[in-house]
Amino acid sequence: MPSITNHLKRIRREAVQNDFITLAWATYTFILLILFIAIGTEAVFYLSSAIRLIILQIVAGLIVAVIISLFIVNALIEQNKIKRYSWSKLARSAGRLAFPKSDVVINAYQLEQSENTYTSNSLSKSYIQRISNKLTRINLKKLFPTKRAENWKVSSLSMLVLGSLMVIIFWDSGSNALIRWGHPKHEFE
Repeated sequence: MPSITNHLKRIRREAVQNDFITLAWATYTFILLILFIAIGTEAVFYLSSAIRLIILQIVAGLIVAVIISLFIVNALIEQNKIKRYSWSKLARSAGRLAFPKSDVVINAYQLEQSENTYTSNSLSKSYIQRISNKLTRINLKKLFPTKRAENWKVSSLSMLVLGSLMVIIFWDSGSNALIRWGHPKHEFE
């Protein structure tokens, strides 16, 4: 029988994974937007190689900052510092989904963590086991719907189609802009 803590770890992993997938789709949409803006800007204004290099360095710096931020957020999640992923918040969410009262799981978790001599050991274990069995059957997809990630997927597809159409419609200037962005150190005439 998995412990309540193990169930909460599984629920937290699902919550983080769901939010990470949503963040990844949002980031992909944002990257596509920046890419097509950069192509359009280059096609219209014909940027110098120095400006293109500065822009690429800024983008690379932002990517590194985002990756470092993800590691920091992950460490904060593991330390229970972010309320959205705290044991109590996740336990209440799971309790609301699987039980009539939302505090059942948090009560079982607190019982499991306590070394209380005032409660019956067999009664506590029985209660925790009953909650654990119910948590084993919980459908985490209902707890963390993927609607936001699906909306970002649609946005990404729309951005990709519209951006590709713009590049195709203005093929001469768009393809030349792509070549110039592909060779940022080279000064074109």
